[in-house]
Amino acid sequence: MTKSPKEKDHFTPSSDNNTSPAASCQEKTLVNKTIQANMNTFTLYSHCICYKSRKRYESCKTFERKPRGKITHFSKMSRFRLFELLAKIDNKLDYQPIFVTLTYHHGHQNSKNSTKSQLHNFLTQLRNFDPFVQFIWRIELQSRGAPHYHLIIFPSTLGKWVHYKQYNLDL
Repeated sequence: MTKSPKEKDHFTPSSDNNTSPAASCQEKTLVNKTIQANMNTFTLYSHCICYKSRKRYESCKTFERKPRGKITHFSKMSRFRLFELLAKIDNKLDYQPIFVTLTYHHGHQNSKNSTKSQLHNFLTQLRNFDPFVQFIWRIELQSRGAPHYHLIIFPSTLGKWVHYKQYNLDL
């Protein structure tokens, strides 16, 4: 049975049958010892940082969730999940990720639905340009109440040939 490209093993098997493929690759690429702090584990490899957290959801019952309330701030758990996601990023990319800030002008009359819709349209246009692009975004409100988006964009290998282009959007 052959595997599809999405199901490929991340590690190449070694010739020794006594060790697992993951263990053999990790031993070869381990840069530093494993670091443990507050029951969380960081393992440094030449191509990435592996992060394992203590079991946060062990006491939670499966399929029982309380309805989420109104989001009022960037909570400690949100920050923790963002750092978990950022720790999983491969640091041996062929290209640099792009940091983008989207800010509305001073007199902009905004509503939550319109700004979210405009962000969705921006990301859809980005995907039309580069279908394999990946991104992480976060919103914050400025002191004047205008939304302010921060994006980290990871273009595909085709996207690395595009250096700079300026867009003027009239919204």
